[in-house]
Amino acid sequence: MASASVLDNNYCCLRTCVNKCLKPSDNKVHVRAPCQYKESGLENKDGQNDTKAEMLAEWDENGEAKFHMKCWKLLRGVAWQKSENVSTANNNLVKNNNSNLPSMHQVGGNLKISEREKHLVAEASLTVEFYSSDVMLKREAKRIASMLRKCKYSIVFTGAGVSTATGVGDYRGINGKWTNKGKNNGTSNSKQHGPRLEDIRPSYTHEALVKLVDMGHVKYVISQNTDGLHRLSGIPEDRLSELHGNSFIERCEVCATKRELRHGYRRGPTDASVPESICDMCKCNHRTGRRCAEKDCNGYMRNTVVNFGDKLEEEVLKDAVTHAEMATFVLVLGSSLSVSPANSLIEMGKEPLRLAICNRQVTGFDVKCFELDSSGNQLGSRVFGDCDDLLREVMKCLMDADEQRLWEDAREDRMKKYDAQRTLNGRQKKL
Repeated sequence: MASASVLDNNYCCLRTCVNKCLKPSDNKVHVRAPCQYKESGLENKDGQNDTKAEMLAEWDENGEAKFHMKCWKLLRGVAWQKSENVSTANNNLVKNNNSNLPSMHQVGGNLKISEREKHLVAEASLTVEFYSSDVMLKREAKRIASMLRKCKYSIVFTGAGVSTATGVGDYRGINGKWTNKGKNNGTSNSKQHGPRLEDIRPSYTHEALVKLVDMGHVKYVISQNTDGLHRLSGIPEDRLSELHGNSFIERCEVCATKRELRHGYRRGPTDASVPESICDMCKCNHRTGRRCAEKDCNGYMRNTVVNFGDKLEEEVLKDAVTHAEMATFVLVLGSSLSVSPANSLIEMGKEPLRLAICNRQVTGFDVKCFELDSSGNQLGSRVFGDCDDLLREVMKCLMDADEQRLWEDAREDRMKKYDAQRTLNGRQKKL
């Protein structure tokens, strides 16, 4: 097996790859299969231990590997031909596929794959992450910038992927919360839990969206995130729907007054006399342990986070639907679009609706990005990779070089403002 430093090296992990170097101009994949990697596991069908058979790929001690797109296609194809398990995993991938992703053709018939590696490929296929080449990234950034300029009503829909650059984990990626759930994968607690919400600050993408709103290119932002970074970065309240709530906002269950905290709702001073109240839907206690400060109220404050099983806040969803229905262009950033009813919002706009998606994994909506207009031109865009990389290229297309440099150089000053809103412990602001 390869050493733990495989992912620190910029080379393809397929042993038979001729051009080992992973260059910016290459389409790439990053995979991980922690469960099937365990050394005490699998034997092939004829009873021989798989350690006697050489792996086709170099997997690190966490079951991770990087490949050229075509090399992953080859490895996956060999495994798929010989394993129903891998066939199922790959068919799930291909169902949501498009012409820019690998197909299962031209498989190297002379390659032999061990039983263990077939299972590694099967597990890795469920969470595989793709990265477009720099050429494709820049080309699609120009297309997206053009749509932002020309479309009458552009909105942005964001998921966990816009915050991963800040240290916050995602949910369905190769190291995501749901991916890791129940798996003994050797990752440290700090990596799994990430930084405290109070300590994270807006990413390049968060700040770029504020700038795009200021420039008039983006009319509204709909987010599934609860980390509060869109509001902290400066998206106006009337231009933002936080579908799943905000960890820094609590609401009185009596008078409905909202207050924005400088710390997450789980921190700060509490009143021991506040009783718990277990939610019938999510089975969690939404009360924060504080009381309403409004005169003659004294009601119990509740967090606004929407857990799995909870209903979305009616007013927030209503605003999101209103703007989604007005959209002529929807830019999806960092979302797998797996959660309903939130994902239905991206298709509510006016036809012919333009849709662009940037994240690392396939979604059930990818095919819509490749729909054609009446003249046979592609309506949308599909980019695989990190949101910050895409937004940097988009901003280059929408701002002149001096303007962009001045804006980016001012980040240090903006950071001071963010710090001021997060570090005065216990202070609250009425909304």
